[in-house]
This record gives sequence, structure tokens and C-alpha cells, in this order.
Amino acid sequence: MKLYKQYESSVFKFKFLEATIEGCKVTIKSGSTGSKIIEKVKEYKDEKKAINAFDRYLAKQTADGYFGCEGDHNRPNLSSPLELGEAPEDFSERLETLKMKGLILYAKHHHSYELEDCLPTYQIIISNETVNKNSIEVLKDVISSSKELMDLLSWYAEIDQESVSKSQWQADFINETNNNNSSWKALAAEYPLLGAYSPVSKLNRINIGILASKLLKHETEDEAVFELTPDSEDLLESMADVFGEFRSDLGTPLALQCLRRSAKLLAEIRTWLYSGYAITEYDLTSSTTYMVIQRPFAMRVLIAQNKSDGKIYAYFFHMQFDF
Repeated sequence: MKLYKQYESSVFKFKFLEATIEGCKVTIKSGSTGSKIIEKVKEYKDEKKAINAFDRYLAKQTADGYFGCEGDHNRPNLSSPLELGEAPEDFSERLETLKMKGLILYAKHHHSYELEDCLPTYQIIISNETVNKNSIEVLKDVISSSKELMDLLSWYAEIDQESVSKSQWQADFINETNNNNSSWKALAAEYPLLGAYSPVSKLNRINIGILASKLLKHETEDEAVFELTPDSEDLLESMADVFGEFRSDLGTPLALQCLRRSAKLLAEIRTWLYSGYAITEYDLTSSTTYMVIQRPFAMRVLIAQNKSDGKIYAYFFHMQFDF
């Protein structure tokens, strides 16, 4: 049986396992797709013990996020998910197609349980003329020409300045962005209000989530977003404990199907969404408090660049922690 697990850091790379049993022997091949595969063989005293060990191994790997799929050690044979068909060339069209199925992008954060809202607050499509610019130059151009983004960054700085003076905030900003041990770098050293950026770790990536309306037991039009995780069934149960009985009109049927989805389905959705694009992600803030403790205000930025025509799509997610 062939098993795959999608990497957090790259939707096009998978961990690979192949488990086979023959008599008293269990053979395990493991590695990463496109890389060297290691083979190990273990022999048991009798066939029953071999079968039990084989079944336990498969159960453990499945619980760890692996899924069964046809393919080879180079790649799994993933199909188009949810009857979506071929992915449109335009990245925004892909997002709209997913939204029709009850699926959206949102900013995943390792403190996400404290977030008030992490949906896109601002998005822009950048023309082909930026094809020769790197993602940092793109960020500088987009932010400096957007009143909405500049106002948001100014607000982050003003929150800091409620506890320190403007001159102290500027000094703190310069110290943090010039610190060799810090991941934060200023977009423009001479203009701190353009903010500072930091590459996003695999724990904090933009993710695919469920868009479900009227979720809470109280009558509300608020929208709630929940991450698709391997333990989604447990998530449903824990949410029910908090919010009471679920209504029958939760999101869309396909969204609910994805909430209970397999790791394979999520891998298919991610691969469908990002195929043909180079993806970079950053945290963006002018709050020196966020730079130090990752609270309370920042933006998550997703930049998707079409590998064939160079067209760039930039999405900004405002993140505000609820204390």
C-alpha cells in the first residue's frame, strides 16, 4: 500500500511510504517524493504477528496525516477535487471557484484561537509589468500606493505609541529590524511606516478553511472560519460542546464534506489551487510589540506569481488578537 503526506512547506512535495506484507515479512519503503527511497524489512515469528504489526503501522501513519493513493515514489496521482475540473489560469478565479464550494483562504497562526478575524481585508492584482521585481519590491510598491494599507500600518504604530513615545517607537523599530538575530527587516529603512516583513514559518501559513454562516446557536449573521485539520471530527465535537447543537444549514454540503475530509482531499485542493504558481508568504507590521511577542496587530501577506506569464496576485489578511 502506498501512502503520502503533503509537506507544510511545499504543496508539491510529499513524504512517501510503501508498506507490503508477504508471509512473515513486512517491508517498508520510505522517503520523500523525487528523492532517495530507503527500504527496511522486518521478519516476525508467524504470519498473525506480521499482519497485526502491518495493520498497526498503517493505522499509525494514517492518524499522522498520511493517505492512501495510487502513484509512485515521484508523486501521488491526485485528481481534481470536488468536481472542480481544471484550475483556471487566473488565481482570483480559483479563489472564487473554491468560495462557491464553501471554501476560502484565511491566515493560519499558531495563536489562531485568540484571533478575532483573519479573513482577507485587502487584495490586489498586480499587472505583468512587475514580472522583473522580487516579492519585497512588490510589497513596497503596493503598500506605498495604497491608502488602505498605509492607514492600517499607521494604526498598528499608533497602538504601540499609546505606551511609548513616537521617538521611542522609531528607535525600537530600527533596533529590531537591524538586529541580526531578528527575522524582521524594514521595507524602507528611511520610512518605518511602510512596515517590516518577516518570512512566514510553516506553522503559520495561509490555509484553506471552511466558510460557514449562522454557525452559533444564537441567531447571528456572523461568519465563522475553521481550519481543516486531520482531527476535524474531534473539532466538530468540541465545537458542539461550546456552541450547542449545530444547525442544519451549516455552510454548504461540500464545505461540510471537507470539514470531515480526508488528508487526500485537502492535498487535492491545495495542489489544485497552487499549481502553476510560486507562493511566498510574509508577516507585515509596524508594531514593534508584534515583532517581539507576535501580538496584537499584523497582516499576513500571500503573494502568488504565475510561473508562465509572471502575473502577480497579492492578498493581505489583517490579524487582530482578541484579549
